[in-house]
Formats: sequence, structure tokens, C-alpha cells
Amino acid sequence: MSKCAHLITIADLTLSQVENLFRVATSYTHQGYSAVTDVLRGKSVPLMFFESSTRTRISFEMAVGRHGGTPLNFRTRSSSTQKGESDLDSVRTVAAMDPAIIVLRHGSTGLIHEFAKESKVPLINAGNGAEEHPTQALIDIFTLSNSVDNFGPKSKILFIGDIEHSRVARSDISLLSRLGVQIYISGPPKLVHPSWLPSSAIIVSSPDEIISEVDAVVALRIQMERHQSTLLDSKDQYFSEFGLTVERAKNMRAEAVVLHPGPFNRGIEIASEVADGPRSRILSQVRNGLYIRMALIEFLIEGSQ
Repeated sequence: MSKCAHLITIADLTLSQVENLFRVATSYTHQGYSAVTDVLRGKSVPLMFFESSTRTRISFEMAVGRHGGTPLNFRTRSSSTQKGESDLDSVRTVAAMDPAIIVLRHGSTGLIHEFAKESKVPLINAGNGAEEHPTQALIDIFTLSNSVDNFGPKSKILFIGDIEHSRVARSDISLLSRLGVQIYISGPPKLVHPSWLPSSAIIVSSPDEIISEVDAVVALRIQMERHQSTLLDSKDQYFSEFGLTVERAKNMRAEAVVLHPGPFNRGIEIASEVADGPRSRILSQVRNGLYIRMALIEFLIEGSQ
């Protein structure tokens, strides 16, 4: 498996590389707390999050630590951005200190691409605007592959929610379509017609049209911070029409599972009984996040012969 200089978009990885990352992540999950290496011994990894994060940031912190490295948390409130330094110059400044990797999350779509063109430091996109979140896609598809029997081209996955503004949906659907998985989409009409949807994706007006046939449902957060002009008129109405209610979940196949990349809003996107119930793989996604990111860091630092 050849090395990848940066991970900016999920398309930067070949399917063979994805398969190898999953193999390494599986090994780490089996080891659990014993999964510790010296891949990053004596090295630092800045976590430059210009947007808030819990799962992604902390799992990267833990992944760096498990590899023997030092995670360095960049905090905008105490950085030189408060003195007028541009975000790009802040990233350039940190890169000049020769870190092993930079993990970058930013609210715009362009800054990560601009920096990647000039950076000799491996760069991991931890979410850029509404464009992509490639590590979350790896986590979600890894979780699906371990939760859905015979996961592959015959599998059917339903995404519900704000497809238009979800960087997770974009990365997930990109990888799933390359794997030949049948994708279904449902949500408010103005939020489910992005130009990037593959032609094979099928849009249904209500999740109830297909929910009894799919192997998994991926619920997505309404990205209110990215489209203030299209806020929901009624959260109760959204929950009734598109939320994973208890009654809706009862119509799923017995073995079908539920995912949500988080953070999730109980009673809007998903009922508490479903989020905490036996179908839920939400905490599995969180746990897998550590091991997928450990596998990715090892890949970027060492590659594989």
C-alpha cells in the first residue's frame, strides 16, 4: 500500500487502501487498550480545529497518544488569529515547526485545499465546510462492514436528513457508491438534491417508502449553522416526517442497524429509545473512530510495503 501525502477527500484513497486501513483498524479493535505503538515517538501532531468538535478531536488526541506522540491542541481564542493573523498563516506557521502530521478542521471549503497544495507535512482533513469529512466516512463504512451481514454491492443504505449541507453524507456516499452499495436518500425536499449525488442514488419522499427494505439507516444532523435561511419551521414536524421514531424503527428489518455520526439531537433526528436501543451502532462508531484514526496515522507515517 503506497503512502498518501494527504487525506483531503475520501477519493484520495483507493479501495485497496481502504481495505488495508480496515484490516489494521480491526487488529487494533481486537487489541483494545493494548493497541499501543511507537509510530509517533518523539513527534508532535497539531490538531488545528477552527470549528468545535468533541468526537473527532478527542479521538485524534487519543490516537496520537496511543502511537507515542504528543497531540497539540490549537485554540483559536488564545492564538494569534485574535491579533489579526489569517487562518492560513496560522496553519503555515505551525507547519514550519516540522510536525509529523497536521489535523485540520475549518469552516470553509477552500483553506484546506489551498494549504495542501503547498504543504510538505501530511495533512488530514477533519472536516472542511460542507464539503468532506473523509475520516468519518472511513469510520461509518467500517462500522457498517462490521454490522451488516455480507456488506457489499447487494447492501441497501438509507440516509435521512440534511444531505445538502452534510460533509459526512458527501464522503460516506462517495465511498459507498464506489463499493457498489445501493443508496437511498430522504429528507426535506430543499435539503436532498445536492449536485454531487451519484446518479445511482434514489431519492424517496418519505423514509417509510423504503425503511422496511434497507440494511441500515444513517440519520444526519440538520446543519443549521450552514443554512440559517432554511431553518426548520417545526422540529416536531421534522421528527414526525423524517426522524427515526420508535414506530419507524419498528418497521425496519429485524437485523437492520442505525448509525448517526453525531452529534445528534434527541427527539428531532432520532428518538432516545432508538439511539440507545439494540439497533444503534452510534457508540460503535465513536469507538471505531479511535482505531480508524490510529490506522490512518500509521499509514501516513509509515505506509505499507
